[in-house]
Amino acid sequence: MKKWQIYKIYGTDYTEMTKELLKRAKLKKRIPHKNCRIGIKPNLISPTEACRGATTHPEIVAGIIEYLQERGFFNLVMLEGSWIGARTSEAVKVCGYESLSQRYGVPFIDTQQDEAVRCDCAGMPIEICRSAREVEFLINVPVLKGHCQTNMTCALKNLKGLIPNSEKSRFHTLGLHEPIAHLAAGLTQLKYLYEHQEVYKDLEEKGQKLYGGIEEILKEAGSEYHVNHVSSLGSLFFAKEEVVDYTSAKSSDTKAFADYFLAMLKQGIHLAPSQFEAMFLSTAHSDEVLEDTLTKIRNYFM
Repeated sequence: MKKWQIYKIYGTDYTEMTKELLKRAKLKKRIPHKNCRIGIKPNLISPTEACRGATTHPEIVAGIIEYLQERGFFNLVMLEGSWIGARTSEAVKVCGYESLSQRYGVPFIDTQQDEAVRCDCAGMPIEICRSAREVEFLINVPVLKGHCQTNMTCALKNLKGLIPNSEKSRFHTLGLHEPIAHLAAGLTQLKYLYEHQEVYKDLEEKGQKLYGGIEEILKEAGSEYHVNHVSSLGSLFFAKEEVVDYTSAKSSDTKAFADYFLAMLKQGIHLAPSQFEAMFLSTAHSDEVLEDTLTKIRNYFM
């Protein structure tokens, strides 16, 4: 499995399905050493059973634990802190994690009760629970769902369970997006990015190559469409005027975009499926991939 790939699996045996996915992903090879302290972070926002869609299903976490223990990884811990107004201890019981902890001998740390450590997270000081800082390898097990402030909540926002309630309140007053990004920089799973700032330069160059290349193609084709981009994030707007706000974005020809999207999809290029969504590049997009994408875009417009 390559880092940018997404595996899908269907069925009702969540434990075995999870183990199969981890096997395909070759998780074992990604863990530094056998004695590595591995943290498993579910989403237990409230004492709500997983069947209602709000919390991580315990059978998924059971699959993760079984996969790890069968391969000799025993320095495991589950950790989470429910949202303000809910007790983690109650959520652990209702959601099935108390029995899970007893069955596999994996302790569950209530981060609401944990000591917090003040950390510099890429320029923003944030209090992070000590148990989260002590984890060497973090497995994030979020729930994909809607949210009133961020529209969607998934892996990054799930990290909020690793900070004290006082910080959760502060995050909401700051708008969530920026503090969550800074929080991620202070946690183990993004340690590589934190120590290898050259990744951002690489993404900047990839963005210029792709989006700058699209702009050149549009110019050669005599097209009046516009490309908006910042670093590795970009959008091709099928609009004859520059897109700077909601009104100008609405002037886009969505029928023309749909034709373009389907034509690219047939050539193996899976773009964001809406005119009003953006494209995100990653370090997994090689120069060869970008060149191939530009060639197919050129063929479409020329």
